Amino acid sequence: MGHDALVSRIQRLVEERVPGSTPVVRELRALSGGLSRRTWRLELQTHGEPNPLDLILQVVPEAGLLESDLAAEHALLTALVDTPVPAARPFWLDQNGSVLGAPGLITEFIAGTCDPFILSSTDSLDARVALAERLMSLLASLVKVDATALAAAGALDDPGVEAARLAVDDWTQRHEAMRLEASPELALVRSWLLNNAPETPRRVLVHGDFKPGNVLVRDHEVAALLDWETAHLGSPLEDLGWVTNPVRRREHQIDGQWEVPQMVKAFERATGIVVDPDELRWWNVFSCFKLAVIVHAGIHGYLTGGLPHLHHAPTWLYRTMFTMIRESS
Repeated sequence: MGHDALVSRIQRLVEERVPGSTPVVRELRALSGGLSRRTWRLELQTHGEPNPLDLILQVVPEAGLLESDLAAEHALLTALVDTPVPAARPFWLDQNGSVLGAPGLITEFIAGTCDPFILSSTDSLDARVALAERLMSLLASLVKVDATALAAAGALDDPGVEAARLAVDDWTQRHEAMRLEASPELALVRSWLLNNAPETPRRVLVHGDFKPGNVLVRDHEVAALLDWETAHLGSPLEDLGWVTNPVRRREHQIDGQWEVPQMVKAFERATGIVVDPDELRWWNVFSCFKLAVIVHAGIHGYLTGGLPHLHHAPTWLYRTMFTMIRESS
């Protein structure tokens, strides 16, 4: 879709959502989005408002790396507005793409830097450790959100005590929907996960892809947590299992200073939750399982023409999962 056509569609969407607003898009430029969304930044002037709104438009392409439920994401972001979790305020939703041409969501723009490997930057060690601690505080803020209120507001469904097993089933279904060949390695890991799934007596808000690459940092402070498409209610250890997963070490850890023991202690201090090592290892394995499914989705997307980049079979993830499973027995 061309620039002018998209401008026209955005203006029509706002006109429909806010009658009498006579919106005018002053500026629209594409940003480098993730693998699941196309993203634009725009300035929107509406009648009667002295200053234009600085906004972000995210559109879900026909073939993305992950499925997205924009209505659920809009409801969640709305519910987070009055919480300590720094997330973008949502404005307008085009759930089925009837106006924008594809499902889309417009939220506020928040200034900041997004660097996946900011913890291994050239900043001083003290500055990087301090930021790592702030990221753990951000993770703890999710745990502290009232999950019951989120479920009652219809933002997220409560999976109950079988949250871990349901998470395995969810990612198994995603894999089955697009796999191109048999994956015996994933079948073996899935069997182990199901046979050893912990119960989840307490459910919390889980981001699902918590990492520096989904955080905006401004002046060494956390400005916002982005990319909520895989958010759900689940175990307090699920996001912790993702960030302590050995294959994400370079993103989340600082050698000798901020490794798994320090991360777990910081999480326990911030949340009051005592981390069971065996349960955390289960979530580490699950994180690799989930990541392997995402890689398979990338392979499927490339071979079917929806994604431009080729992903290699995740044999490195298989080795990591089997090592962790062997060490757990």
